[in-house]
Amino acid sequence: MGRCLFPPAAWESAELMTAFAASPALDVRTRRLLAWFDAAAIAWTVTFVFWLLLAGDSSARAPLVDMAFFGVLGGGVAAAMVGAALRMTNRRDRTAWLLMATACLVRVFAGALWRILSSLEVDPPSWFDALSVVRCLLDVACVAWFASAPRVGRDRVRLLLDAATVGVGVAVVEGYFALAPALLEPANGTPHGLADLMVLLTGGFCAFLAGLLYLRRADAGMRDAALFLLLGFSMQAVPDALQWNGSQYAAGATVTLWWWAVWLAKLGAARAVLSTPKAVDDRRAPERYRSGVVPYLFLAAANVALWLALDGPDRATSAWMVGAVSVLTAMLVMRHVVEQREQAALARAQHDQHRRFGALVEHSYDAVILVLPDGGASYISPTTRRHLGDDPAYEAPWGLMTAVHPEDAPALRRILTQPENASQMVSCRVRGPQGGWRTFALRIVDLRADARVGAIAIHGHDVTREAALARRLHETAEAEALGVFASGLAHDLNNVLSAISTHVELLLQDVPAESSAAQELRAIERAVARGVRLTRALLGLSRRKTPALELVDVRALVAGLAPGAIVNEGAPLRARLDRASVGHALNAVLGPDAT
Repeated sequence: MGRCLFPPAAWESAELMTAFAASPALDVRTRRLLAWFDAAAIAWTVTFVFWLLLAGDSSARAPLVDMAFFGVLGGGVAAAMVGAALRMTNRRDRTAWLLMATACLVRVFAGALWRILSSLEVDPPSWFDALSVVRCLLDVACVAWFASAPRVGRDRVRLLLDAATVGVGVAVVEGYFALAPALLEPANGTPHGLADLMVLLTGGFCAFLAGLLYLRRADAGMRDAALFLLLGFSMQAVPDALQWNGSQYAAGATVTLWWWAVWLAKLGAARAVLSTPKAVDDRRAPERYRSGVVPYLFLAAANVALWLALDGPDRATSAWMVGAVSVLTAMLVMRHVVEQREQAALARAQHDQHRRFGALVEHSYDAVILVLPDGGASYISPTTRRHLGDDPAYEAPWGLMTAVHPEDAPALRRILTQPENASQMVSCRVRGPQGGWRTFALRIVDLRADARVGAIAIHGHDVTREAALARRLHETAEAEALGVFASGLAHDLNNVLSAISTHVELLLQDVPAESSAAQELRAIERAVARGVRLTRALLGLSRRKTPALELVDVRALVAGLAPGAIVNEGAPLRARLDRASVGHALNAVLGPDAT
């Protein structure tokens, strides 16, 4: 195992499982199941490590024990992948996890068969190579089958450049650590068939597909799963290459820890999805592309491989690795150029948007003021200065209170001193630049906790005209109420006058026409008639109708309606009035006997 540069340790396996804490968005039952699952995986790993340290190659039952350990672990990984499939809402994702679970079961079966045949020193049957081919095809299919959202424009260019970077990085890393030892330095002259070649190439190709999956997806659960799949398939390629090179793996050897780490990486991929809340994921709509650490990791790994190749002059891979790393670096530079252009375009769009909103605020009708906790104004919009006047004293602490009406200033200052979290609506009078008082409706919001504002926002709207209309409406309502009262009073008076008029007519029939009693009754009759005209005038005033205004000569109108009235001669006195209303008023006031 001399070519395995980073051999895993037991504590790394335990740490791999404890790193996953259940998401707080999951329900209590799911979190409890995941905790039991983690504890079981850690306990099983610790037991396996202790068995390797105590028994090792000296145990005669090592193949059976080794098969039992890996069988349980592989079955648990397959079960976890089935659970991950059940959490998927996308059909392609669900199918991919089921294919991955099937590949794990096939690998468990192939590993158990290999251990049994190795312990019996029997050559594998002819169909064992076909089983290896099926396993390789399942590994490739499951990683390539995951769904991805479409990309457009520069997002597609960045994705292609990152994908090419990952591809070149995989070729450099896998070529140095796996392909070169197997092809350039074979341990024996035994020819290898198609199945061996597929096993050799599957790990690297699946690592490339896992890197693409990481770049294609933006959801956190699938990105974490892709990272673990990338780690697992990359580690899987090393023992496959060593086996191609003639290395023999014995059950119970310490090198099996490498395979155990591969299984734990695949378990971590399923576990990352299980710890993510289930959500509907529509992969048909385009989404913004998000790059990540994977291209940079492969660039770093490729540079490490190049450094190792240059350090060993006997290796024949130095020349092509220099070219590959150069191409890798060039693609990353191209990607950064595209990224910088996109950032410049976004900066220009953001600048234009700020200018547009600034122009809207500058020319808006509403006033906007940001008040600091000490009472000073950190921002006064141009509209506010048009309403209040441009006075530098407004920016001083509580300088704005000088423009507020003395009766409204204490209440407004109290609200600004102790604002509430929710917005408040208040009304106050403000002195305008010409000196008059204007009524403003203010909306006060406490945004001191917002790092983007850090002040109390005041939005003001001039409602002077609306306040005047409201007062007029109130006066109109009072006049309407008075008219209703007058109408009722007129009806009651009319009833009383009708009764008096009836009795007067009856009494006039019983007394002589020239008697003093008749004269008194006629005087009462005239007074009743005058009261009737007064009630009719009240009824006319209480009617809800628009008066017919016209320009008339007042002297001529009075002379025509009250012929007995004395009207001074002179120039015509013209006024715009309602002829009928004036007639009712004159009849009620002057009466037929006015002189």
